[in-house]
Amino acid sequence: MKIILTKITWRKSKPLPMIALARQTVTDMTGDPDYPMPKVPLPEMTTAANLAENTYNTRKNGQAAKEAYTLAIDDLDFKMHSQAIYVNSIAAGDALKISGSGFTPTNNNRVPAVIPAAPAAFTLTPIFGGKLKIDTQLVAGARSYTYVIFVNGQMAVNMQGDKMVIPPGAAELQIFPSSPSRITMEGLTPGTNVFVGVIACNAAGISPMSIILSTHII
Repeated sequence: MKIILTKITWRKSKPLPMIALARQTVTDMTGDPDYPMPKVPLPEMTTAANLAENTYNTRKNGQAAKEAYTLAIDDLDFKMHSQAIYVNSIAAGDALKISGSGFTPTNNNRVPAVIPAAPAAFTLTPIFGGKLKIDTQLVAGARSYTYVIFVNGQMAVNMQGDKMVIPPGAAELQIFPSSPSRITMEGLTPGTNVFVGVIACNAAGISPMSIILSTHII
């Protein structure tokens, strides 16, 4: 289960939006019964925001002004993080309460994974020395690919849910799970014919096997 928290939407590299957000949290939390004792007292947050703004405006007036600005921005950033932690402790995952503090809640919309489709296309390129390069067209939603190499003969492989059922007496085969879409196999025997199938995989399960392609190992 994903927990809703305050989203860190500010950055020190963009001080003006951070200053504006700090002031917004002060406005929204003032008088809010959900936040009776903020970790950073609201007047203190206002002072920090004002100092950050003032030093931002004078940051180019020499080295001392630049250092004062850096310290002020660091202090405001620290106070904002401290306040966000406090809001999390009070809101306990309630997105409305987080929004009521002036902060933005993280998104709890999760798109469930679906079993990917079978790979539609891939290429086989033999490389001298018993190597085979496989380049698979990307499948939407796939996180990895499993390559099945049948040596000197192909066979029917039954896909049952997230399992691969290999019939008794099947031809010699090699399986390469959790692989990228582009892979180079090594250690194959030159002079043999191989048949290759590809399966797309993600958290929801595995796809049907692709069409079977064959090539000659050199």
